[in-house]
Formats: sequence, C-alpha cells, structure tokens
Amino acid sequence: CATNGRTDQHCREHRRTLELFCQDDEAFICPLCVPKHSSHSFLFLHEAAIVYKNKLKTALSSLELKVGHLKDQQKTNEKELLDMHDEAYSLEQYIIQAFTKLHLFLHDWEQKLVQQLKNKVVAL
Repeated sequence: CATNGRTDQHCREHRRTLELFCQDDEAFICPLCVPKHSSHSFLFLHEAAIVYKNKLKTALSSLELKVGHLKDQQKTNEKELLDMHDEAYSLEQYIIQAFTKLHLFLHDWEQKLVQQLKNKVVAL
C-alpha cells in the first residue's frame, strides 16, 4: 500500500494517488488499500499534515526550550571555569610571593648566622 519512503505519491500496489493516512500504521494509502487496514483510523493527507505539523511544532518548542536551558548552563559553566582559573592564578601568585618572602627570610637568617659564626671565630 504505502510508498515505503519513496517520494512519488502513488500506491505501489494499485498505482492510485495516495489520499489517506492510516494513523495506526503511520502510512500513506490509497482508497483501495482501506480494506487491508480494517478497524484502523484514517485522516485525509491535509489533515494528517496538520496533525503532524502540530506535533513537530510542539517537539520543536520543547527542544528549543532545552537548547535555551543548555546554553544558559553552558554560560554558567564557562563563567565558573573562568572564575576557577582566576582563583588558581591568584593562588599561584600568593604562593610565589609567600615563597619569595620565605627565601628572603632564610637568606637573611643564613647571612646573620654566618656572620655570627665569623664573629665567634675572630673572637677566638
């Protein structure tokens, strides 16, 4: 009955124009195929197009909302990442300054101890 994805608008079996949409099988059919789809529900093609267009609009709207939320989350994550990089850089600078001060302190202390030692040696 159906076109099986083909783009022509004729039934393969009956070579008739596809005029109906079987909702149960989600297939386009010609009027001669109706008996093979007994107890199924049908729509005219233009009605089926409206139904599926509305379904697609709903799905698209939902996806657009999700994309919006994901973009917002991405911006938030990017900001947090930048903040973490800034914080890491600040911490690195703090560590460098602290060790620089510590090196200076230790160097000064070393010089004082060496001087004290020299003074004691001279005093002997």
